[in-house]
Amino acid sequence: MSVGCAETADPDSHPIAETNTGGYVPVGHSGGRTEGSGGTYIIPPDDQTPEGAVCGNSSLEPGEECDDGNTDGADGCTLDCKREPLYICLVPGELCIAEVCGDGSRTASESCDDGNAVSQDGCNAACQVESGWVCPAQGSPCISRCGDGQIAGGEKCDDGNVVAGDGCGAGCLTEPGWFNCPPFGAGCQQAICGNGAVEANEGCDDANEVSGDGCNAACLREPVFDTTGLVAAVCGDGARTLEEACDDGNVLNGDGCSNGCTVELGFECDELAENPEFVRLPVMYRDFSQDHPDFEYRTPGLELGIASEACTVANAATCGALDAEGKPVLNESETFLSTHTAADFGQWYRDVEGVNLPFPSALELARMEEGGQTIYRFESDEFFPLEGLGFGNFGRPEHNYLFTTELQYFIQYAGGERLEFSGDDDVWIYVNRRLAVDIGGVHEVESDFVVLGDENGDGDISATEADDPTDDRFGITKGNLYSIHLFHAERHTIESNFKLTLSNFILSRSVCTPICGSGTLEPGEICDDGVELNTGEYGACAPDCSGREYCGDGVVQAEGGEVCDDGLNLSPYDSVDGCAPGCQIPARCGDGVLDPEYGETCDLGDDMNGVRESTCSDDCRLVDTIR
Repeated sequence: MSVGCAETADPDSHPIAETNTGGYVPVGHSGGRTEGSGGTYIIPPDDQTPEGAVCGNSSLEPGEECDDGNTDGADGCTLDCKREPLYICLVPGELCIAEVCGDGSRTASESCDDGNAVSQDGCNAACQVESGWVCPAQGSPCISRCGDGQIAGGEKCDDGNVVAGDGCGAGCLTEPGWFNCPPFGAGCQQAICGNGAVEANEGCDDANEVSGDGCNAACLREPVFDTTGLVAAVCGDGARTLEEACDDGNVLNGDGCSNGCTVELGFECDELAENPEFVRLPVMYRDFSQDHPDFEYRTPGLELGIASEACTVANAATCGALDAEGKPVLNESETFLSTHTAADFGQWYRDVEGVNLPFPSALELARMEEGGQTIYRFESDEFFPLEGLGFGNFGRPEHNYLFTTELQYFIQYAGGERLEFSGDDDVWIYVNRRLAVDIGGVHEVESDFVVLGDENGDGDISATEADDPTDDRFGITKGNLYSIHLFHAERHTIESNFKLTLSNFILSRSVCTPICGSGTLEPGEICDDGVELNTGEYGACAPDCSGREYCGDGVVQAEGGEVCDDGLNLSPYDSVDGCAPGCQIPARCGDGVLDPEYGETCDLGDDMNGVRESTCSDDCRLVDTIR
């Protein structure tokens, strides 16, 4: 086909075609392809000079709207190569794409296609992206768009950003310690532990900073003691026992550890050992007057065995133990200079009207480092917690001297826990209701300690003891919860020293986070290719699972060789605008690139196609020289 006037060639020679380099080649030879700096064209063989379209040859030729390589029809391209309604035909030789919502193939009329025609999952029944969602890949589930100010899908909050530390984290999950994150970009509220209101992920809030009373200073639930003084472990008490997969100190669902203490799908939970600056333990002080026979009586010095013998492996069945009410029992098999009857002794740690006055309080142990280890200690050489209270001060110097101290806490036995006391007068420490430390009598400052798991009592844990799951002195097994009781008495008017040191007794709790790197989408993730593949390179998921750069994300990524990206990239051949598959400019006649699949036999570019002396027409067909 000629455009303009074709020059008649010498009848004894072949017709000639002008190349884009200015030279000439015969037209009527065996065919071939010639490329030059200004474009590309094909010299067809003598018997294949295009004179009409052949439907089904995978080449888009004049008069054809499509050519899928067959003449079957009903597949988007008819038997005479016309595009059927509701199909888009992009590349000759490839089947047309049906514009059917829910088939997993995104077409021009669709902004998403997740493989179904169901709404409320990000891509609605008409295959349009729903508000608050992003649909990153055709045929794949849509994902809530974190940071757009709208709560969708698995999001627990969306404050309009993806910044952590403001209550709503980068994955649009409520951060620990925050609550009431309303939709549409509003801010979250920060929980206030100690205000008496259970907020955010708090398991409790009893309006105090005392631990050991069922609700600790961080507003996490704690193990509680039953009526016999035994520790009752329950889900949500912050102590993960052997039958629990996790325990985060609350009974909320959706934070990684369920209200049944199982790890929720998409989360992993680790044990976090927290070391607060101080721990305040509940304590009961009872004030006594000089009228009690055991107070301000005799000062014989250290008297061991008042509450029976401290426990060893050998005497574990007969050693000192608390009674049914959780109180020490006077050893009546021996006589002690500083005590009288079992009934008198029984009043020391019980509320008895007319005999003592109870004062509930708290004892604060400060965190400190000693010997490369974190310990908690209370120490005072003037320990007078009831100054001016109860029966009042007396003596010289004046103080309220005569009182008892009762403290109760718990441990999760792991081995190596150390309890140490130094002071005057009587002190007895019980582990699992069995006597571990005995410093009885009215005496000068005395010290003693116990290391749990140190069955031979030498102060160190041997390799054999470390491998032993139990401490037979106290009947305790690793992983289980047990009570600690301390009973102290100040019975003389000279001085009062009190030093209590605890180490390795702070409970760890479960902290659960979404899994990034599992290879499956978890709450708050936009993508996840697995740990090794989450590199953040083009096409790969980011290391924090926050997204990926890919053709179709609507952003031109030079790293991936993208020239354009309109988010759809389905613009067909000869489109004026838009972007083609592969994030490239749509092929067209006049771009200077030969595209034979679209029926082009030459393309010298817009400046050369169809102009005088050119051998390429303005519809990219090879012709005799145009006059």
